[in-house]
Amino acid sequence: MTTTTYPTSRLDDIHRLEQELLVALAGLTDDQVRGPSSLPGWTRGHLLAHLGGVASAVARQLENAVKDAERVDFYDGGRAGRDAAIELAAPAPAADHLATLRTAIDRVGAALARMTPETLARRTGHRDRPASALIDAWWRELAIHLTDLELGHDATTWTRELREHLVHHLADRAPAGVRLHLAATDSDDRWVLSDGAATAVGLDDTAAAADGTVTVRGSANDLVAWLAGRRPLSPVVAERAGAPVALPELAPWP
Repeated sequence: MTTTTYPTSRLDDIHRLEQELLVALAGLTDDQVRGPSSLPGWTRGHLLAHLGGVASAVARQLENAVKDAERVDFYDGGRAGRDAAIELAAPAPAADHLATLRTAIDRVGAALARMTPETLARRTGHRDRPASALIDAWWRELAIHLTDLELGHDATTWTRELREHLVHHLADRAPAGVRLHLAATDSDDRWVLSDGAATAVGLDDTAAAADGTVTVRGSANDLVAWLAGRRPLSPVVAERAGAPVALPELAPWP
């Protein structure tokens, strides 16, 4: 039996984000559902349908891990099934989206309450990842898409633990052959991204500046928002050996 456990701090943040999402949706109008999100080509309805689908899919994977049941795909019908479900559900009234998400969030919570060290380590039908990785995925989806809804939430609500997690998860976005140094201007957060891995580094970035590394500076949350493909709230700038350069073009999401 594994000794793996899931951090209580992450569960607390998931619960916080879930409640913030439900509160935001409680006052949503049907016109707002049809309005644009920050994701190109997607209305808020598309984004809410996606979140409902992710929550339901995560819940199913966790439920199966608890039961040690046969593995199933994350989405019925794969990516095509996921896209079709989003298009079908996107125009639904605000009340329907709220009801769907509340039900799915309750399912996730019920499954989380039954997780044990053994079930957290069980492999799932989603890329053969352990159940604990599916909880991480729900954490990321909640935090990032809550900002995409354009309902008053932004990356300033992201915790330091979430920032750290996102940087490591998105390390593959550093361009091939580029050593990327993220240097926060408002905290001691420093990371070097290279060869698909992220490493926390100290405040002294002299070595980084000297070896041709591209250093990107901005507030900690803005740096992570940029790495996640979201619009920073304040300027994020890049330099190489002390000279300004264009921000690197990031690779696709992993």
